[in-house]
Amino acid sequence: MGNIAKEQEVRTMRALAIAKQKRIVKRGSVWIVPSQSHSGSYVVSQSEKAGMPTWECTCPDYETRGQPCKHVIAVEIVRHRQMPDEIPATEIKRVTYAQDWPAYNAAQVREKECFALLLRDLCSRVESPRQEGRGRPRLPLRDIIYACATKVYSRLCGRRAQTDIRANQAAGLSKAAPSYNTLFRYMADPALTPILHDLLEQSALPMVGIESNFAVDSTGFANSTFCRWVDEKYGVERKVKTWVKVHAACGVKTQIVTSAIITDMSGADSPQFRPLIEATAKNFKLGDVVADKAYLSRENVAAVDRLGGVPFIPFKEGTGDGLLIRGERAPHAKLWKRLYHLFEYDREKFLRHYHARSNVESCFSMIKAKFGASISSRCTVSQHNEALLKLLCHNVVVLVGAVFELGLQPSLARGGD
Repeated sequence: MGNIAKEQEVRTMRALAIAKQKRIVKRGSVWIVPSQSHSGSYVVSQSEKAGMPTWECTCPDYETRGQPCKHVIAVEIVRHRQMPDEIPATEIKRVTYAQDWPAYNAAQVREKECFALLLRDLCSRVESPRQEGRGRPRLPLRDIIYACATKVYSRLCGRRAQTDIRANQAAGLSKAAPSYNTLFRYMADPALTPILHDLLEQSALPMVGIESNFAVDSTGFANSTFCRWVDEKYGVERKVKTWVKVHAACGVKTQIVTSAIITDMSGADSPQFRPLIEATAKNFKLGDVVADKAYLSRENVAAVDRLGGVPFIPFKEGTGDGLLIRGERAPHAKLWKRLYHLFEYDREKFLRHYHARSNVESCFSMIKAKFGASISSRCTVSQHNEALLKLLCHNVVVLVGAVFELGLQPSLARGGD
């Protein structure tokens, strides 16, 4: 109950901030509450359940918990004119977490140095394809990938990243310093994509003894291309900026990415769940696997169970225990019914596990803050490869932090443990 009480305190504190900083408007019988994190808004309304008045909200937190969210609390504050200045500050206690600052500071100070060394060891696994026929010898593929990752880590364009690439060559970290045109050409090569997928999974292996619970979600990275179409109703051309969609599974303790799939902006979430979990299960022992309701399906729930994990996926409104649709003898009916009853009748226990899903949001936030929320490449293949390189660089940075904060000693070179 302690954790539940603390979470409710945090919601109350955020509700006070919304009531003080945002403009909450009543329209008819509903309240429009602006979002605290983005430009949208949510609708708070009052209804009756079992003869008792109750508040409802359209935000994901209320849909999952079925309990008053910060938007409902903010409406109550406004209705009763309990503005933040009138409430004693002692009633709200901000939740804080301990931080090993010496280890964190050391990881930050030496990150670039350790990143270069760990990335070199990881790229040493890459074998160059055999060159057929005559011609100028190609550069080692490991040096190409090393330079591409260095460019993404530096957040510089290909031309300006040449200084770091040549510095790595001078330090003996790579045999060659590929030119920016060479990098652009290889980034557009579809043959590079499976190699990057393999390196991403290999970079997560040092966390095998640490991670057992995983979260799945997707996010978008904007690019410089546009989708155009003709609006038949108004007879005008319209356009919208496209983006690359990254589907990923990550460990909830360290936010290490264990598997990823890159699609265009129309890529659906649910079909990517099973491949992500199956790729993760090849290297990790599955415990809890959490995901939002977009991934809810009998096939996804059964896949987690088959791989030895425990699924925690909230049910959509109107979804039952499955017996009305397929009957008791339907495949995985008992598993589906057990998950439904846990979600519907023991919500507190369900939420204690489901709360770990916020870690995948933290993972995406870390990646975008450090390596940018947009893709600079123009062609589709290059965009997918650049997104994979962002995830790869993130994993190496996580390993650097684990070296100093967890005492991890990763060996990523060929033949290492």
